[in-house]
Amino acid sequence: MQQPPGADPTPPPPLTTREAPAREVVWGGRELLLTLLLGAGLGILVLAIAFSALASSDAEPSTPLQLAIAAVTLYGSLCLAGWIVCLKRTGAGLADAGLRWVGWGPVLLMIPGTLGLLLINAVVFAVTDALAGDVPTAQDQVLGDQNVLPASDLVWLILVAVLIAPVAEEFLMRGLLYRYVKAARGVLIAMAVSSFVWAIAHFYPVLIPAFFVFGMIEAFVAERYNSLYPAIVLHALYNGVLVIGLYQLLNA
Repeated sequence: MQQPPGADPTPPPPLTTREAPAREVVWGGRELLLTLLLGAGLGILVLAIAFSALASSDAEPSTPLQLAIAAVTLYGSLCLAGWIVCLKRTGAGLADAGLRWVGWGPVLLMIPGTLGLLLINAVVFAVTDALAGDVPTAQDQVLGDQNVLPASDLVWLILVAVLIAPVAEEFLMRGLLYRYVKAARGVLIAMAVSSFVWAIAHFYPVLIPAFFVFGMIEAFVAERYNSLYPAIVLHALYNGVLVIGLYQLLNA
């Protein structure tokens, strides 16, 4: 059949889902800074109200319960701010921040991956302790001066370490921050920047190397599967092993 004048005789095939170009990151540094200021401000305000109410009621919440209250408030405020400022306000969706399902295969691979992560971090902790000394243990970080861990407090720790922290931290660090820096500077710089910010956000200078290595592995997993779900599961399993191990140690 003869083509009309000026027509392309070999039109390109339509793009498939795999071939479709990825959507560019639509939030920037200003949105990330606003997320931090708005989320932290709201979280601190709510925390002040909550702990003032506890003080006026003469209640004495345990350290894990205080940690749970702080985590729910701060993480919730930061994630809400991130969703409003970086996603909703710019027209982006959760999938643009990496919350896209990639199947059970990558998720199940995080089970043996957790064993590898535990081994790597054990080596980093040992080297850090040999070089710097006075490395805080999991008990020091979670319980402070508390030397017992009843079952009720175990529930609060699981809520924080296994459910809340992995979702919130991966969304904020490997979802919003990592993807912004990656779009601007590339994968390696994004991995380093997001891991360093995440490490210093834990307020333990001597543990920065361990948290940095952990963050690099999480960023690699998020990049490898272009999804936060495997990274969230890896994070949750790692924290869960530490919490259960701490409980068994203190209640042996």
